[in-house]
This record gives sequence, C-alpha cells and structure tokens, in this order.
Amino acid sequence: MATQTTRSDAYVSKEYKIGLDKAYSQDNAVYYDEDKKTLYVAGTRLGDIHHVVGDIVDDILLVPTSQTQQTERYKLIDDYVKKGANKIIAHSLGSAVAQQYINDNKDLKIKGILYDIPAIQLKHDKRITDKSRYGDPISIFDLSAQRSIGIPHKY
Repeated sequence: MATQTTRSDAYVSKEYKIGLDKAYSQDNAVYYDEDKKTLYVAGTRLGDIHHVVGDIVDDILLVPTSQTQQTERYKLIDDYVKKGANKIIAHSLGSAVAQQYINDNKDLKIKGILYDIPAIQLKHDKRITDKSRYGDPISIFDLSAQRSIGIPHKY
C-alpha cells in the first residue's frame, strides 16, 4: 500500500497542536475540549521524570503486544468517550492507545486523527486518519500513514 505525501504545513492544525500541547502538560496525559467534544492524548513524556518510567514501560511492554487497554490512557479515553468525546487527536504512545481503543469499539461513531503511531500496519480502521513524517523512527513501519516532510516525530 502506497503512502500519501502531504505538505508539511498541513501536517497538524494550530488547534490540534494547542490541544496536544495541553495534553502533554497534564498529569494524566489527556486534555478534553468539551465544547468541541475532542479529546487530546499525549505520547511518551520524556522530559517529565514523574511519568517517564511508566510511559516507557507502556511503550516497551504494552504497545508491541497490543495490550494498551491496560494503560491509564485507555481508561481515560473510555471515560471521556462516555462523557461525549467523538474525536481523538493523539501523538505517539497516545496514538497507539487511541488506535487500539477505536479498533476495540467498532460500534462507536468516533474519529481519530493519530500522529506517529508506533505500529506495524498495512491498513487501519476507516475512522482513523493516520499521519507521520518521513524519517520518523517511531512510526517507520506504519505503512498506512499519510507521510509529510518535516521534523520527524514532532506533531
């Protein structure tokens, strides 16, 4: 399956970047925009010593084995979807968790815009828009991603 190439400035909207920045700044790695019913889910927080160990354990043990439903992020996504979230914007580890949540809940009308999914995949659920940048070592095996030119692994 061929990947699509998109322009770098179309990679992430300003609104989504602000939402992801807010998610990265939260202790629980999520930010919910209730007005837009959009949930933002952060990836691994390497600069935060209080969360880095748990995030790396999730990256190493749960992502490769498709067991992200055991993460706190998965439980939080479920809670916010029950509160009305109908769109998930996520990055890296957050994208892996959101992707599994969407795949596990085929009956839900939910949309995912997922950046830099650390996954090996040829195709994905039609409710997911999957984006990555050329040269990104985390999402290099995500063959279904729309590719863009820019700084790898930066939303």
